[in-house]
Amino acid sequence: MNIVRDHVLAGRAFSSVEELDAAFMAWVPLRRAKVHGTHGEVIGHRAVRDHMALRPLP
Repeated sequence: MNIVRDHVLAGRAFSSVEELDAAFMAWVPLRRAKVHGTHGEVIGHRAVRDHMALRPLP
């Protein structure tokens, strides 16, 4: 939550939940394109791989 607070919410006021949602949805692709500081992979690429690993087994 700290990442969202620091990058989406900091210094901003929202007049509606829809406005907040729009700001968050605009930020997500930017975040997913960044290289993670710990594992050094692009966050979005790692998320896809991790998501596939979490699917139920047949």
